[in-house]
Amino acid sequence: MAARIFSVIAAIGMFAALAAHAQPVSGDIVDQVLQTMPPRPGAALPPPSPATLQPAPQPAAAISGGGDIVDRALQTQPAGPAPFVPWTGFYVGANLGGATTHGGSGVSCTNSLTGDSTGCDVINNGGINASGVFGGGQVGYMAPVSLGQGTSLMLGGEVDLQGTSITGTQNTNGPFAITGFPGFTCSPCNYTASQSLDWFSTVRLRVGVPLDNFLVYGTGGVIVGGVTTSQSLNFSGVPGYVVNSRSALAGPTVGGGVEVLVSGPLSAKLEGLYYDLGTVRTTTLPQGGFGANFSEQRAFGFQGAMIRLGINFRLGDFGAF
Repeated sequence: MAARIFSVIAAIGMFAALAAHAQPVSGDIVDQVLQTMPPRPGAALPPPSPATLQPAPQPAAAISGGGDIVDRALQTQPAGPAPFVPWTGFYVGANLGGATTHGGSGVSCTNSLTGDSTGCDVINNGGINASGVFGGGQVGYMAPVSLGQGTSLMLGGEVDLQGTSITGTQNTNGPFAITGFPGFTCSPCNYTASQSLDWFSTVRLRVGVPLDNFLVYGTGGVIVGGVTTSQSLNFSGVPGYVVNSRSALAGPTVGGGVEVLVSGPLSAKLEGLYYDLGTVRTTTLPQGGFGANFSEQRAFGFQGAMIRLGINFRLGDFGAF
């Protein structure tokens, strides 16, 4: 009997020792097992474990690429209108001004029978001075040209077309002395001459220095114009020698000006130009059989200067519409 009791006590001690050396059950394992089990109906939910309160880890690409995503999103937004850049781009406008024309020489006479001026009227006159107003429109384009170190010029071109009232008339009354015949005169006699610049157009380069809202520029190119000339020598009110002509002339023009931004795309300019359209030479023909051997020659000059005010509407590089 005592041996049997001792065996039972030894077995109980062995089981106790084994239990003492066994690993304790992890609370996390228990929590995970409990979390996977559906709750009983009506039972309160257990409080979340500290592990469940931690934010879910984000992929490294999503964290590091946040700025790129924002940039790409901004790039997909529709672009607004391009900002207005002063002086750059196309422009159209109108102008009004005044001009003078001078040059040429007085009348001369040739006797084809003698080869000199024997028998010619002596008419003392000189070149005609003409003046008047003009107006028209212009179109042009300008772009910046960098010179380095933050310095730039504006370079472009302009074309304009003008109608004018630039005219001049000369009226000389006799009596006129007769060359080679002292004491003889042409009386009553009258000589008239006139010239006009009817229209003109210029094609010019423009080079300017931008100074904030101002543009100081030089300009130069070619001028083309239509001119009319006329001369006549009248005897006792009857035309004796007459010639009328129309011509198209071309020559150089140079000048400069200043332009200022007024409001938005509007700008105003003050410009001066010198031009030289050259000279027209005419020779009269007698109006009848009398004096058929005489002819009157004259040179009409079309050199002058102009000044004008203008206004431009700047369209930019891609137009305003």
